[in-house]
Amino acid sequence: MSPDWRASFRVFEVTVIAASFASRLLCAPAPEPAASPSAMELVSRIAENKKHGTDPTRGGSVTVTIRTEELDKKGKVESATEIVMKQSHENGKDQSELVRFVRDGKDVTAEEKKKQAEAEAKAAKEKPQPKREEKRKDEGESNSLTLSLSDPFEPKMQGKYRFTIAGRETTDPAKVRIRFEPKGDASPDLNIGEALVDPATGAIYRVAYRPSKNPRFVDRLDVAMEFTPQSEAGPNPTKISFDGEGGFLFIHKHIRSTTTFSDWKRGAAPAAPPATGQ
Repeated sequence: MSPDWRASFRVFEVTVIAASFASRLLCAPAPEPAASPSAMELVSRIAENKKHGTDPTRGGSVTVTIRTEELDKKGKVESATEIVMKQSHENGKDQSELVRFVRDGKDVTAEEKKKQAEAEAKAAKEKPQPKREEKRKDEGESNSLTLSLSDPFEPKMQGKYRFTIAGRETTDPAKVRIRFEPKGDASPDLNIGEALVDPATGAIYRVAYRPSKNPRFVDRLDVAMEFTPQSEAGPNPTKISFDGEGGFLFIHKHIRSTTTFSDWKRGAAPAAPPATGQ
């Protein structure tokens, strides 16, 4: 996998959000759980709750830290990169500012910023090409360890999934586990997993999933997400953990990565339209 910071960020852009549950003292009395909603009632609450998060592409901002490791067959780290970026939306455009880039313990921020500036200058001179929809002969022909972050709880995706209530969380009975899987055929674009949710509010605390069908050349792909349901900036992601293996012929890669999100800030509220007649 290329250490290029722009490619790394594309892999980890988020539409599905989840979070770790708040731990409870074992000696504390467990609250009396309320009646669980049906699976689809809970899905509706989750979708409604997610509307209140901060979208950095809609006037907000977030600091993203990506640590990626490539491991050998014995699990020993062969190479590692750590990238810190500031993602925001200003003057109608998405902005990605590279803050720090460390490769195998060496700070190469200045070098990578220079490469970024040169690439942006070259792109500005080139004539924009019309975007073409990429077509694949088969959904499983992707040959990289990129992952699908499609959100099963989004209204447009709900019809493609089957949801079931998996019961209360044993360490926190106030929260419910909800499972999701494709309603039809397995696909690299549809996932199998489980989310931990507050049934009263629809707030997600964590999600763990894997592709229902591995992309071509991918042997294993596991993803875990953590989420802060309540903050000044609304419900937002805090961490994504990614662990995957795959390869072709004699080339085999084991990639492990953790992306953390911090310093979420909401953008300014849009100005109210002028009153008519003035």
